[in-house]
Amino acid sequence: MCAASLAVAVVTFVVVVLGGGFVLLVGLNGFNGRQAEPIFIAYFVVVLGGCTLVAALFNWLILRWGFPHAGVSSWAALVPAAAASFGLLLVGPVLSVFLIKAFFQSGL
Repeated sequence: MCAASLAVAVVTFVVVVLGGGFVLLVGLNGFNGRQAEPIFIAYFVVVLGGCTLVAALFNWLILRWGFPHAGVSSWAALVPAAAASFGLLLVGPVLSVFLIKAFFQSGL
């Protein structure tokens, strides 16, 4: 479940950063830092919550369909999902900078 949580969180993060983050930056063009900061914080909270929710639902499916008689509570699906999402909280900004540099250096 930990590997699945990490994979789902990374894929969700990459899709959201490359898609929605770029659109958000273009949309906030012309705003100063003070005006844009609450929007970035709200976007960050939504992305972190979405990553956690998607990974937790995936883990729940693993528990219910893969190991139905294990006797593990459904809430156990949330722990690795939250750990993977908050792990991306630390690694995410660095990862996004490397992804953006790789994207622009590839000439796409």
